[in-house]
This record gives sequence, structure tokens and C-alpha cells, in this order.
Amino acid sequence: MQSIPEIIKNYRKQNHLTQEAFATQLTDGLPGATLGKQAVNLWERGKTKPNYGFMLAVELTYNDWRSEMAALIINLLNSKLTQRSVVAKGADGVLKHL
Repeated sequence: MQSIPEIIKNYRKQNHLTQEAFATQLTDGLPGATLGKQAVNLWERGKTKPNYGFMLAVELTYNDWRSEMAALIINLLNSKLTQRSVVAKGADGVLKHL
């Protein structure tokens, strides 16, 4: 399974887009949405993650590679939200993952 940075970089390169053109492609149909090449760069390097609401808007707005990419990212964001790590101290005083 690809990571979010890999998904973003692969879709950008498959569509022969610069980071700036990629950002423009994602926001063209979203009134009031702004996205810069710096954000795309941070996503591709794994320094930040795309906003869930923004990706949902992308998925619902477009019917092409952008919605496909957004759906993959949303699935990964959802899986990270539901993977909670519960830690508790056992009777022996050692922290354990439940």
C-alpha cells in the first residue's frame, strides 16, 4: 500500500504536472479554495498531510484522476484515525499496548 506522499507524487508525475500546476488543478473547481506549491511539496515530503475536508471536496467535485487520488488519501487518513493505540500500565508496572 502506498503512503500519502507516494500517492500525491505519483499522481502529479503521471499527469506531467509541476507542484504549482498540481495545486492549481486541485483547486480550480473549488470556489474559495487555495493551495500553493509549498503545500504540495510538504505533502510529498511527508512533512504535513492534506486536510481531510479538502480531500473530500476534491473527491466530490471532480470525476477524474483527482477524485481517484483523493479517495485513496481519504482511505489512508480514515485508517489512521481509527487506529488508536491504547496504552495501559499492567499489574507489573510495565506499559502495554492494548
